[in-house]
Amino acid sequence: MNQNNSERLISFKNVKIINTDADVLREIERFTNNEFENIDNVKGDTPMGFETESNRVSRIAFYNCNLSSLPESIGKLTALQGLYLGNNNLSSIPETIGNLSSLRDLALSYNKLKKLPESFGYLKSLQYLHLNNNLLTVLPESMINLKSILYLDLGFNEFTLFPEMVSELYTLLQLSLRHNQISILPKSISKLQNLKVLYLDNNQLKKIPESIVNLKYLIALYLFKNPISPLPDSIKILENKKVKIYF
Repeated sequence: MNQNNSERLISFKNVKIINTDADVLREIERFTNNEFENIDNVKGDTPMGFETESNRVSRIAFYNCNLSSLPESIGKLTALQGLYLGNNNLSSIPETIGNLSSLRDLALSYNKLKKLPESFGYLKSLQYLHLNNNLLTVLPESMINLKSILYLDLGFNEFTLFPEMVSELYTLLQLSLRHNQISILPKSISKLQNLKVLYLDNNQLKKIPESIVNLKYLIALYLFKNPISPLPDSIKILENKKVKIYF
């Protein structure tokens, strides 16, 4: 049986990948007026690099490329496992990002994002999500479907309320909401039964719910630079459980 055009292997930057992936990379090059490099190990601080696996683009990075938007075609890179977009000028993300069902690591730190598309909820393989240093005040409710998430960084944004749906992300091991304007931590925080590290420093918290003592795997809690007074009993209980409290 003949391969259709989208499956045909072609050479791009001296590596064989399917035609569809090559077309997307070429479009991005035109979009950014820059060229990709084929790199063996793409990381978060890689500028304009891509990595391949089994003739598909598996990781791609645009660190510090002055990107203000992404083309819709990014959603065609369906084998993508890592997407690194840190330190740009992105104010929005296309809905097509939801097509990246294999994506495990997504870095959007240091951009200008005020909201995220509802399609984020389709990223069901996502394990590491870096959203720190943006302008976020809310999260899409669809993110409740991120059932593989292990690490979520929402630090240095503009949250005034704790995003309730985060309490439903039971797989989380590490959560950061540092440097926001959150004044109330909900009782539902206790649902994060696998959580090990929680960053809540530099907020406006005055109280800590007693339910926090139910986080049985917690090993570190960061609370400094919050107007918490007096020290709640829950903190003393956690200290007795050998949890490291940074207060």
